[in-house]
Amino acid sequence: MTVHLGVTRELKEALYSDVTKESLSSGETFEVKKYALPQEGETVYIQLLLPKKPGTQTYTIDYGDLTPVAVISGGDRISSDPSSITVSSEPVRVVFSITGTAEQTTETYALSVTDATAATYSYSPMLRAVGQYNEGSGIVPFVWDDQTITTLSVSGIDDLQDVTVTGCFIGPQNTVYACGYYSDGSITRVLYWADGVPTVVSAAGVEAIARDIYVYSSHVYIVGEVIDQTVTPATYMPTLWKDGVAVDLLDDTVGSECVVRDVLYDGGTIVAVGNYNNGVNTYVGTVWTVDSENTVAETTLSEGDFVEVHAVAIDGSNYIVVGAFWNGSSFASAYWTVNRETLASERTTLTSVEQASRWSKAHAVDVSGGVVRIVGYYTDGGEQPAIWVDGERSALGSGGRAFGVAQFGTVTYSTGYNSAGTEAYVWRGLVRSTLVGPTVSAAINAIDVVNDGDTYFLETEEEASVTVEMDYEYEDADPDEFQPYWTRSFKKTYVCTKCGHYFKEGEGGLIGGKPFCKRFKCFMEEMFDRLRGRRK
Repeated sequence: MTVHLGVTRELKEALYSDVTKESLSSGETFEVKKYALPQEGETVYIQLLLPKKPGTQTYTIDYGDLTPVAVISGGDRISSDPSSITVSSEPVRVVFSITGTAEQTTETYALSVTDATAATYSYSPMLRAVGQYNEGSGIVPFVWDDQTITTLSVSGIDDLQDVTVTGCFIGPQNTVYACGYYSDGSITRVLYWADGVPTVVSAAGVEAIARDIYVYSSHVYIVGEVIDQTVTPATYMPTLWKDGVAVDLLDDTVGSECVVRDVLYDGGTIVAVGNYNNGVNTYVGTVWTVDSENTVAETTLSEGDFVEVHAVAIDGSNYIVVGAFWNGSSFASAYWTVNRETLASERTTLTSVEQASRWSKAHAVDVSGGVVRIVGYYTDGGEQPAIWVDGERSALGSGGRAFGVAQFGTVTYSTGYNSAGTEAYVWRGLVRSTLVGPTVSAAINAIDVVNDGDTYFLETEEEASVTVEMDYEYEDADPDEFQPYWTRSFKKTYVCTKCGHYFKEGEGGLIGGKPFCKRFKCFMEEMFDRLRGRRK
């Protein structure tokens, strides 16, 4: 964000005339000594111009030791809180003051301006799901819109031999994002698509895979693992990529059972879930939170030893985290209710007592309209896809697993594939359709929806920090002599004692310590009068 500062000698009721402005980017320095500086006990006024942009902007200002004096718009003072100012029809000028201190001193003042405008993003109802298939001639990544399969481009990616699409998110302006990883024959690398255009994320030579993607404002968050194959067994570092920059979620890896599978953005905090090997327990269910400074905090789920964690969603004041835990004889599907503020958690088992000896896992969760929908699978003579609605299980046919769920209008959509991995499925309610297959391989791994055409407001965090420096030396003129030449190290603005005109050094002088300008020959007239008086 760019702000403008200007300097004047006197506060006026209307907008200032002949005010110099300097464009400042975040972190740049504005030096008042270029213009006017106050003498000891004297006050000068600086104005801050808050620019007008499309729509309505809201700015918050931290003045530090500076004193706000007035808020002016269209030539008039307006009633406004000087620390929070709205700009709508035209730019707004904020006037604040600096009072001079002792001579030959340096004073520094800090002023920060934050554009706190709520950015507006519109969404239309839509549904998208992602996956990949292979009909024998190579892997084809795709996105599906409830009607048509569209191939995701891999143009410009060198040596691509295989690709897996793992995550899907509908972002601002209905941009469709998908993430995944590809093989170049030696390692796997993370990439994502924005409306079908691919971008490679992980660094060259670094092996990594992606699990899920979330987009907030213009920021892209991807979670997955960075893999070190130079040790045996290979280690996996749970990783968050923030706009392409990798953030480790652990200080170090202990073993290979380290996975982060889902991510969301929650009011300035990034929340990721997964499990890892802590050297004592093989699977530790974990919620990671990452703040704007990339500080990572880790919280273990209650009864969270030897668990798999697959997904997370927001439900009011809680997160719903889904997965499975080892009950002594098999994995049992479960979810954890996690307080969003304290991260205290409580586990609820989805597998019934009579099915405790059968394997069951929860893979995805959707919360909408106060209803929690979870999909996964259970075993009963083979893998059976299932959906749990507020804890009540329903079968989704036979054979396979469900990996994605979303409520679109009044219909629950689930996605997955068969046990052999040769057919990709979509369920509308409990009715299954084969989207792709049978083929060599097929899977549809993730789904996302926007249910309405509402407008969403997202807070921006653009800040311009301005430093106002005062560094000057001042020498008084001899009060008994006129001084047409200036001893100051910079030009200063004065008000003519005779005519009231504002003038700069060099355009007048001091006579008897009082300023006189040359514009109306005030300086010459006063000097002549004084010299004439001396001759008498």
